[in-house]
Amino acid sequence: MDAGSNANAGLSPQNQLSLLALILAALSANLLYPGEVFFQAKYLLIFASVSSLLVVSASLLRERQLPPGFRTVFALLIPLILTAPSFWTSVNRSHSLEVLWLFCAYACLYASLRLMDLSRSAIISSLLVLTWVACVVSVHALYQSFFGLERLAKTVQEAGLLDESFRFSLLGRVSSKRVFANFTLPNTLAGFISMLLPINVFFLYHSLRGPGTDWPLGSAPLRKLCHGVLPAGLFAIQLILQLCVLTLTQSFGGWVCVCGSFVFLGFQLLRRRKIPWARIAVVCVALLGGMSLWLYWLSSRRGFALWDVYHSQNPISLRWINYETALRIFLDFPVTGVGLGNYGGVNPVYQSAPKYVTQYAHNTPLQLLSECGLFFLGLVAICLWWMARKGQVSDPTPQNAGRERDLLRTCLQAALCAWFLHNLLDIDFYFSSLGALGVFLLGILGHVQPRDRMGSKFTGSSHAASGLTLFSPLRRGILVGVFILQITLLFFSIRSFLAHTSTSLAIDSIETKNFAEAEKWLEWATVLNPQEAQVFITKAKIHYIRALESGLRGPSLLSPLRAAFERATRVDPYNSQHHFELSKVLGELNEPVLAEQARQRAIELFPSEIKYKERTPETLAPATGSTKTVTNR
Repeated sequence: MDAGSNANAGLSPQNQLSLLALILAALSANLLYPGEVFFQAKYLLIFASVSSLLVVSASLLRERQLPPGFRTVFALLIPLILTAPSFWTSVNRSHSLEVLWLFCAYACLYASLRLMDLSRSAIISSLLVLTWVACVVSVHALYQSFFGLERLAKTVQEAGLLDESFRFSLLGRVSSKRVFANFTLPNTLAGFISMLLPINVFFLYHSLRGPGTDWPLGSAPLRKLCHGVLPAGLFAIQLILQLCVLTLTQSFGGWVCVCGSFVFLGFQLLRRRKIPWARIAVVCVALLGGMSLWLYWLSSRRGFALWDVYHSQNPISLRWINYETALRIFLDFPVTGVGLGNYGGVNPVYQSAPKYVTQYAHNTPLQLLSECGLFFLGLVAICLWWMARKGQVSDPTPQNAGRERDLLRTCLQAALCAWFLHNLLDIDFYFSSLGALGVFLLGILGHVQPRDRMGSKFTGSSHAASGLTLFSPLRRGILVGVFILQITLLFFSIRSFLAHTSTSLAIDSIETKNFAEAEKWLEWATVLNPQEAQVFITKAKIHYIRALESGLRGPSLLSPLRAAFERATRVDPYNSQHHFELSKVLGELNEPVLAEQARQRAIELFPSEIKYKERTPETLAPATGSTKTVTNR
């Protein structure tokens, strides 16, 4: 058995490996089939994270002991508590709840990893699994570049229920020849590749160098998988594939993150070899120059000059518009923000053209600032104070640390550096794929400790070195409270999953014109999540369609539509489309004053949308049962 696997907070090594396998399976599924926060793949992560922490917490209650790092894990509740005010004042609680579940899953994932005492083989095996997942994603992206984009374009053109604006944007993305595999954006795929490259470098280095006296592997099968000519060739091929895919994404942010992580990696290695600072500076300047030339070539391939900030597709100008919008939202909602997940809903109010409307701010801290207000600044202040108090801002690695263990730790830090930089250029934390990957690597990093903290051997965590602490009544009460919160989270997340599943099945029934079956599934979705606006709007539209098909006519048919859109404007008051659809229904009901008020409200919420300003009979016609907006999420 590996060192460090005998102290495990009440869990046997086999049970810990089972929990780690569960977490890796959920994480791999989210990386192979990723999606936005509203997609159902994230529920796999939520279930795995919460279930793992439930098992660990139950073992701690049974053993009546706490690991030394429990206080740090308990501090994870502070960010969730600080988001509570923004939830209660949210402009759309349904969206805020979805994001809150995801953030809670991150906290449970990190807590589970830190409270377990993972062996050296478990840590290396986990990282090896992630490299294999990256290899599968890279092969898929290359296949998409040569064959998949044409097939995808044909599928999008033949899809009958897609919203036209969404169809146009998706076809534009396909025509750009930028691969994105199963990810929602090429930038997200680039962020994933940039995080896995340092870890791939670690395996490639050790497969070429061979096992040393401080090689952090404790099992013979892992040695065979990671050392030798064949593994070295496979790791080299993976590295080349990832670089090719990163080039095909044509992502500026991805290359910035790769360069940033490798500059960090090189800086740490050169500093530990006591290379003169002047030589390090020369190398950094050379890398910066090469990176600038590469980005200039990449921008010309995408059809504009790098510093042409007025070009509509320049990522610099687009990011600046998003950042400015986030700050303007914060100034308008300074205390509690607009609520988690609601940046995209409020964004159209501040844009001068529809092409600038985005769902995300492409900067995680700024989006959290606009959604949580001053409470997010309070969270940042607490985190900085905590880091300063614990001395985590400096590198604690001693000079006598083993080379292999030190390289593993440095490569993990470089991967997290790429994750941090990509969060400044995108919104990884809002995606269950990259957000969970970053949290997972952060939890693994806590087990790779320097030698002066861990003793003479590489171990999984600090449990073996410092033992466990006894319960006090207060600590036991806190743990019981956390245990109850986890059960509550698991219950509500299952309910949310069933609601989304029912809605998806209803959409499938609508596509096959089986409206009776769709209504049954929508009834279940309404029971499970009565505050989802799109559910009761779709129910009203189906009722209207079936009434028309049965030969009924008259203004009374529009009453359910009116009630549904009026309710939608209360549940989601910043959705301009709901107000505009309501104005069309009110116009057909011969209520011109109320119709004009609804239309003006739609214009206030989306002033750059031209169709809201047109007052033709066609735009004020009733909703004829179209369900195109059902899939536009």
